[in-house]
Formats: sequence, C-alpha cells, structure tokens
Amino acid sequence: MNKSFKAKPHFAKVMLSGFMISSILLYSHPAWTAAINDIDESSKFARESILAMAEQNIIEGDQNGNFNPRHVITRSEMAKILVNVLGIDTDNIPEKPSFADVPATHWSYRYVEAAYREGIVKGLPDGSFGKDQEL
Repeated sequence: MNKSFKAKPHFAKVMLSGFMISSILLYSHPAWTAAINDIDESSKFARESILAMAEQNIIEGDQNGNFNPRHVITRSEMAKILVNVLGIDTDNIPEKPSFADVPATHWSYRYVEAAYREGIVKGLPDGSFGKDQEL
C-alpha cells in the first residue's frame, strides 16, 4: 500500500470534520447571550460563528470567559473542538495516557484520548501528542 493511499482515510475524516463544523456554523442561529467576554475583539464576520459555537458548547472561553480571538489554536484545543462537533463519547477513555505530554490530569486528556481512539488525531513521530503546538 503506498503512502498516498494511507493518507486518504485521514484526509476524509478531516474533510468530514470541516464540513460538519461549517454546517453547524451556517445553519445555526445563536442566542446572543453566549458568554464570551472579548467578543468585540473578534472581526465582525467571525462574531456570529464564534457565538454559535459557544451556544452549542463546541467552544468556550478560557478561565476568564475570554475567547482570545488573536490566539492561534493548539492541537489540544482542536482535539476538543472536533470531539465536541462530532459528539464523540469522552467517558470511555484509557486510564493510562497514550501520550506522555498529555497526562490524565491535563484539561484536554479526555478529548485527546477520545479523538485518538476514533482515529481522528495521531501523535508526533517522537511519540508525544504536541498538546501545546500551534496548528
């Protein structure tokens, strides 16, 4: 089996995830009460989408309720977004971490493990997940 053939299932999953996120954003009507403190710092065209995702519990603010629109999304944050969008079960995860850099005490542990279990994400060549690496 050649390398390009192996990449197709992963590419299809990424494309499906993108389609699902787009569908949610296009066909949802957010209640403008979603608590994102720094929504005014977002570009005008992104505000409705950010609020729609917050209303559907796909994203949430940080510990201070800020979305941080200028922040680049990390691998851990994207794992959480994909798991939330796809409605993946985060209860049935291993007790022992699959990646040394995502211990069971890390906030993203259940999302990374669930996404890994479903084959949506993979680790890096060194065996880590790269939880804080920017996308």
